[in-house]
Amino acid sequence: MIATKKKPRGTKYSDYYTISLNAHTAKIVERILRRRIERNIEEVLGEDQFGFRRGKRTRDAIGVLKITSERTLRS
Repeated sequence: MIATKKKPRGTKYSDYYTISLNAHTAKIVERILRRRIERNIEEVLGEDQFGFRRGKRTRDAIGVLKITSERTLRS
Protein backbone atom coordinates (compact mmCIF):
# COMPACT_ATOMS: atom_id res chain seq x y z
CA MET A 1 0.00 0.00 0.00
CA ILE A 2 1.22 3.44 -0.90
CA ALA A 3 -0.17 6.54 0.79
CA THR A 4 -0.42 9.77 -1.22
CA LYS A 5 -1.55 13.06 0.27
CA LYS A 6 -5.02 14.48 -0.41
CA LYS A 7 -4.17 17.68 1.41
CA PRO A 8 -0.77 19.40 1.40
CA ARG A 9 -0.37 19.25 5.19
CA GLY A 10 -2.22 16.06 5.99
CA THR A 11 -1.86 14.79 9.54
CA LYS A 12 -4.73 12.28 9.80
CA TYR A 13 -5.22 8.98 8.00
CA SER A 14 -8.27 10.41 6.22
CA ASP A 15 -6.01 13.08 4.64
CA TYR A 16 -4.32 10.43 2.48
CA TYR A 17 -5.31 8.29 -0.51
CA THR A 18 -4.12 4.72 -0.44
CA ILE A 19 -3.07 2.88 -3.58
CA SER A 20 -2.82 -0.89 -3.58
CA LEU A 21 -0.28 -2.56 -5.87
CA ASN A 22 -1.63 -6.09 -5.31
CA ALA A 23 -3.62 -6.11 -8.53
CA HIS A 24 -0.55 -5.13 -10.56
CA THR A 25 1.59 -7.78 -8.88
CA ALA A 26 -1.06 -10.42 -9.48
CA LYS A 27 -1.20 -9.51 -13.18
CA ILE A 28 2.57 -9.89 -13.52
CA VAL A 29 2.55 -13.28 -11.77
CA GLU A 30 -0.40 -14.40 -13.93
CA ARG A 31 1.45 -13.50 -17.14
CA ILE A 32 4.59 -15.35 -16.04
CA LEU A 33 2.61 -18.48 -15.14
CA ARG A 34 0.53 -18.34 -18.33
CA ARG A 35 3.65 -18.15 -20.51
CA ARG A 36 5.23 -21.10 -18.71
CA ILE A 37 2.08 -23.19 -19.03
CA GLU A 38 1.66 -22.28 -22.73
CA ARG A 39 5.23 -23.35 -23.47
CA ASN A 40 4.79 -26.70 -21.74
CA ILE A 41 1.29 -27.44 -23.05
CA GLU A 42 2.30 -27.04 -26.71
CA GLU A 43 4.53 -30.11 -26.35
CA VAL A 44 1.64 -32.18 -24.96
CA LEU A 45 -1.28 -31.14 -27.18
CA GLY A 46 -1.55 -32.44 -30.72
CA GLU A 47 -2.01 -30.42 -33.89
CA ASP A 48 -5.71 -31.28 -33.97
CA GLN A 49 -6.39 -29.62 -30.59
CA PHE A 50 -8.14 -26.26 -31.00
CA GLY A 51 -9.51 -23.60 -28.67
CA PHE A 52 -7.85 -21.41 -26.05
CA ARG A 53 -4.49 -21.59 -27.84
CA ARG A 54 -2.56 -19.00 -29.83
CA GLY A 55 -3.20 -19.42 -33.53
CA LYS A 56 -5.55 -22.38 -32.92
CA ARG A 57 -8.98 -20.85 -32.48
CA THR A 58 -12.21 -22.82 -32.54
CA ARG A 59 -13.24 -20.77 -35.57
CA ASP A 60 -10.24 -22.19 -37.44
CA ALA A 61 -11.35 -25.74 -36.60
CA ILE A 62 -14.86 -25.03 -37.85
CA GLY A 63 -13.41 -23.67 -41.10
CA VAL A 64 -11.29 -26.78 -41.61
CA LEU A 65 -14.30 -29.00 -40.89
CA LYS A 66 -16.45 -27.05 -43.37
CA ILE A 67 -13.84 -27.31 -46.15
CA THR A 68 -13.34 -31.02 -45.50
CA SER A 69 -17.06 -31.76 -45.51
CA GLU A 70 -17.60 -29.76 -48.73
CA ARG A 71 -14.79 -31.67 -50.47
CA THR A 72 -16.23 -34.97 -49.26
CA LEU A 73 -19.71 -34.14 -50.52
CA ARG A 74 -18.39 -33.14 -53.96
CA SER A 75 -16.67 -36.45 -54.57
